Amino acid sequence: THTHTHTNTHIYEKQKQRERKKKYIMQHYLKSKQILPFVLGILFHGLFWTLVDLTNDLQNYGANNTFVEPQQKALSSFSVEEEEHNASTAAADVNEKEETTTTEEIATEETTATAASTRSNDDWCSAFQISTASSTLTASPSSIWKHHLQKILHATRHPSDPKEEFAYHDFTAQLLNYMTPQRLQTSIKTLPFRYWHTVQRVFQTAWDRYQYIQHGVLPHNTTEPPRKLDILIMGGSVTMGVVCTDNPVKKTNLARRACAWSGRLLSFLNDLFGDVVSVHTTTLGGTNTESAIRIWDYALYPSEVSYPD
Repeated sequence: THTHTHTNTHIYEKQKQRERKKKYIMQHYLKSKQILPFVLGILFHGLFWTLVDLTNDLQNYGANNTFVEPQQKALSSFSVEEEEHNASTAAADVNEKEETTTTEEIATEETTATAASTRSNDDWCSAFQISTASSTLTASPSSIWKHHLQKILHATRHPSDPKEEFAYHDFTAQLLNYMTPQRLQTSIKTLPFRYWHTVQRVFQTAWDRYQYIQHGVLPHNTTEPPRKLDILIMGGSVTMGVVCTDNPVKKTNLARRACAWSGRLLSFLNDLFGDVVSVHTTTLGGTNTESAIRIWDYALYPSEVSYPD
């Protein structure tokens, strides 16, 4: 009897809990049902008056102003003439500013140093000026690229590829059609904004060597031939030339470790400018940029590798 009474009491309590829960749910639903129309009314009311104000503003703007349809800028192809014109304009602006600069406050020593620097810069820039029958064009990446494109094409030839065959001639010509100076500019990851003096030193070293190779000219106050520009390339398996024994582009006998881009860079630059640069490669498969940074920071180069420029 006691067990039966306890069971009935438990069932009764469960039923009361269900009823209370239903009552609570109904009350909450009724409150929500009353609040929801009120909230929606406020939203629609605000939206309506916002549209009215916007319509009035547009009508007032149309009465006081003439709306001009924006002109879409037409996409233009790669223009060498435009870049040359921009370079010429920039050079003219620089010359005009230099002419208007007063020299009364400049000391005699500074004037002499400036003149010497200007002569040096003029000599360096003259290597990139393009002479035509009528005038000399101001150097720009596009004009240099266009003027020397045929020479650049033949400089890409693999050293083991006979000149008569040039197995990759058509493939390379098509590639150079895409790799314009504009595209090369966008591929630069980091610009040396704070290290332009290093860039100047690199160019000066290469220029002194180039002048000696081409004309036998020695730098001032020196009797020894100028040294080569030392380039150090660090990388992993790709730079090392792994799987170079199987060339995926074309089945020729040119597939060897020298096909890695680091080795091709040496032949390319020296074919263009003469024996100007020396390329050293320090590679190890599986390494990344962090490994190269450690090698650079602590100068962990092989003994036969000179300190790179």
